Amino acid sequence: PVKTFSKNVVDQTLEKNVEFQGKSGLSPKIRRTANGETCEWCQAMAGTYEYPNVPKDVYRRHANCDCVVEYIDGGKHPGMKQNVWTKKWEDDEFITPQELVEKVKTKMAESKEKKDTAEQLKDIGFSSVDRKWLSQVDKELQTSSIAQLRELEDKFGVVQKGSIAVEVKKGRGGATTVQTQSSTTTILKFGRDSFSSKDTYLKLMRKDLSDGWCMSCGNDDETLCKYIITHEYGHIVQNSLIKDEMSVKMGTRADFARYYRNQIEDIARQIDPDYEPEKYTSGYIQDTKANNPGKYDYEFFAECFANSQLGEPNVLGQAMNQWLESRGYQ
Repeated sequence: PVKTFSKNVVDQTLEKNVEFQGKSGLSPKIRRTANGETCEWCQAMAGTYEYPNVPKDVYRRHANCDCVVEYIDGGKHPGMKQNVWTKKWEDDEFITPQELVEKVKTKMAESKEKKDTAEQLKDIGFSSVDRKWLSQVDKELQTSSIAQLRELEDKFGVVQKGSIAVEVKKGRGGATTVQTQSSTTTILKFGRDSFSSKDTYLKLMRKDLSDGWCMSCGNDDETLCKYIITHEYGHIVQNSLIKDEMSVKMGTRADFARYYRNQIEDIARQIDPDYEPEKYTSGYIQDTKANNPGKYDYEFFAECFANSQLGEPNVLGQAMNQWLESRGYQ
């Protein structure tokens, strides 16, 4: 009959929703209740099932089946049930008051934790935070990034000087984009492919470090978790300095970026008379110089900055620290 067919369609949709919530870490339940005089099969299927232990047959119906299939939410409506046919939400009489209180407390705590990480970024000085930061960046990486940003901002104070937004982008690594047309906002971007999982992030960073793709730093988890965000903060420092220079001097962004690199390399030669860029720069910098020379001076600065702030700085990291001191940063 049409009625039975329609209910089957609804039940199939419910099945997909339950699987989605379950795989998302929630605990949805399905309750099937037999109505009136039912067949032995329906009586056997009656019961409450929690994902992933939900039998496929719980969603099935025979002709003229009047069983009630209810979805007990594990997400936005803790302690509520939904009739999958009428779509109405009701209190779930099978949940105890204490269970409901605990579920609500858990949801509130999770919401507060998410809100806090975004608010902490705003407290540091960021103008806005992409809502995807809360859901797509690993929580431990959120914590380590915020701690490092706060430490760097205490030393350099450049985030509070500008309008800098936090976003999440496709791909790996990080990025700092300067809007130069209708807006002066700088955007600090977190790559979803690496920042969504701490384990993935560390695996990628250790490979980059062993391959010489990034400049030397400590090999411990804490230091590696700070590397990309420190590199990107280096871009923010450079952008801030260039902006200040351009307000009082003639020149382009590229002119000042090249000027900074030359100054840092001059200091490096004083430290090591046999200085050659290839001795101290990363594979990433050398690749950028060969294949994307327009970005070379900017990436050189950011990599040297990261090296200067993490672990034992090499000659370029030492030169960067001296150069920063000459600019008034201690």
